[in-house]
Amino acid sequence: MVQVPDFGDRFWVYQVVDLRTDSSVQLGKMYGTTSGFYLLVGPSWKGDVPKGITKVFRSPSNTGMIAPRVAQEDTPEDKRVIQSVLPSVMVYPIADFDGKMKSKDWANMPRVPAPPAGDEETQWVLPEKFVDELGVVPCRCATAAG
Repeated sequence: MVQVPDFGDRFWVYQVVDLRTDSSVQLGKMYGTTSGFYLLVGPSWKGDVPKGITKVFRSPSNTGMIAPRVAQEDTPEDKRVIQSVLPSVMVYPIADFDGKMKSKDWANMPRVPAPPAGDEETQWVLPEKFVDELGVVPCRCATAAG
């Protein structure tokens, strides 16, 4: 479930990409979409669309990423104003959908420290597990239509 609050006249876009980083969702002011609830489902999802859903988007893969972006003026006043709408930028499971806008205090999220500066490369991939985990990725990604 992708929840989009009312951003008023601000420019906004939610970039949604599948595992291949292809975008198949048009969700933003430039597309004429409005605030509401958008259901993002995988390629084989079968289910009932709950009442109150603005639109359903079907992704070609079960894994992806959503990156909401909202325009903000670089002024202290606008930074304060935008804070009122940001708590309603939410993504959550369909099981939690009740037709009401939810909110979260993003200011109190845990902080992840940056890796220490230095000449050493940060290891995001564990070499001893790479081959074992690699086989899972293709199963999550639909092949490209040729």
